[in-house]
Amino acid sequence: MTQKMFQTLINQAKTIIDKEFGIVNSEGVIVASNNDRHVNTYLEEYDEVLAARQETYVLDSNTYINVGNRMRPDFLGYIKGTGDQYSVALHMLLISAYEIKNFYDEKFDKTRFLKNVLLNNVLPADMILRSRELGVDVEQPRVAMLIRTEREKEIPVYDVLQHMFPDSDSCSVIVIDEGNIALIQNLAPNETDDQIERMTKVIRDNLFTETMIPAKIGVGGRASSIKELTRSFKQAQEAIVIGEIFEEDKNIYMYSKLGIGRLVYQLPITACELFINEIFRDDSLENLDEETMTTILKFFENNLNVSEAARQLYIHRNTLVYRLEKIQRNTGLDLTNFDHSVVFYIAILLKKYLANKKDSKL
Repeated sequence: MTQKMFQTLINQAKTIIDKEFGIVNSEGVIVASNNDRHVNTYLEEYDEVLAARQETYVLDSNTYINVGNRMRPDFLGYIKGTGDQYSVALHMLLISAYEIKNFYDEKFDKTRFLKNVLLNNVLPADMILRSRELGVDVEQPRVAMLIRTEREKEIPVYDVLQHMFPDSDSCSVIVIDEGNIALIQNLAPNETDDQIERMTKVIRDNLFTETMIPAKIGVGGRASSIKELTRSFKQAQEAIVIGEIFEEDKNIYMYSKLGIGRLVYQLPITACELFINEIFRDDSLENLDEETMTTILKFFENNLNVSEAARQLYIHRNTLVYRLEKIQRNTGLDLTNFDHSVVFYIAILLKKYLANKKDSKL
């Protein structure tokens, strides 16, 4: 349908443009042209034009203009001529083509609709109606994921995801912008967070195996209907932001498993600073060395189990007890006491949060 509309546009414009020109889709195929022989053929220069990553590119006396994302354009236009008059004519043509494509996508493109749902660009009153028109199950449980990579690595990651999830009815792969790709995965009614996390690990491992590109993946909460997908995607975005602060050693961040970090992230900076200064006077928290902090974190990881923490630290149990006693003398907090350990753990999170805020201002 879009191809036919593009060709109609070109047929109307060819009476005022005296050079060969046309429109090329995202796969490099000429879908419309004033030269019928070239329609549905591959544009030989497509890869070179794409690699240039320029909005307007001149090659061998031809002008090419990208429309949309420069990494993966929605389409591009070409004209066999150079100079301002041909560049302006092609720009005007592509503006009309872009409006045509937007109109078509809004009406018939399920992926475009789901992207707008994620970005909260669909009115609630229209969401159910549009879902039914496009054959999208309104009550299907889903989860939204955000896969973040370096901007220039977007294309190979997108291709791998498309290969992993060829069935668009059960999983939709959507480019949000450069470096950010969303995944909307259908869920079984009784699918658990642990099962979702295992699936996410498979995605991460496959991406790295196929592309050698590290990715950070944020996973939102379960959406029981199409109306909740916006919330799930927002949670996936927040999961990466919060996870990078409090769980920097990981690359998968489940919103449902971020724990206290989600709460700390909402606190005012002034309140965080007051808490730390009241609990740790004389900079006792700042004065703890790296070995001591490693000991504390390992102790927390093992649920305050002295014997197991000592085993994982490769030290004698009495050595760990001695270190804990030293921490108590320096800070006034007994980490074998549950209440004291909670206070200390929150303080560590607050310290990370404040450090991140400080770095973001630099």
